[in-house]
Amino acid sequence: MNEEDDFSSISGLFECRVKNADNEWLGQLGPIGHVPEVNGAGAQEFPEFRATKHELITLAKYWAEIAIDVEYWWFLYEQVCGSEVRRHSFARARVNRISGLIGEEVDLAIEEVYQSYGARQNNKAWETFLHGSEAERAALQEEIQRSLRNRDGG
Repeated sequence: MNEEDDFSSISGLFECRVKNADNEWLGQLGPIGHVPEVNGAGAQEFPEFRATKHELITLAKYWAEIAIDVEYWWFLYEQVCGSEVRRHSFARARVNRISGLIGEEVDLAIEEVYQSYGARQNNKAWETFLHGSEAERAALQEEIQRSLRNRDGG
């Protein structure tokens, strides 16, 4: 490995106060990106606690909703922030880890989360997010941006 391929020299920049199986590279960079449940005290693992299948499915649903919420926000407002990138990456890693243990039941649980989350959203926006063409997605995003500009007097 040559020096350009060795990222160990910069890995310390992304400090995780608490390291766990899924938060590598999700630390904060100075004051930017502190997310307690991802890279702070809330990310502490307890290997002596053995979760049941029901508990793991519940956790998968929790993290799936976090990921869906972030993806939907990104879609609607076309904005990304460091904390949300970390939260999203961590959420997807947790869901994938649980899915690797349980399998298909996690897929069914995630589908339930999509349905319950979608039921609380604007129907047009949600359907466009899930099934819209590029043109429909762009039109909705422009409509949202126009609405925000008008609201802010722009």
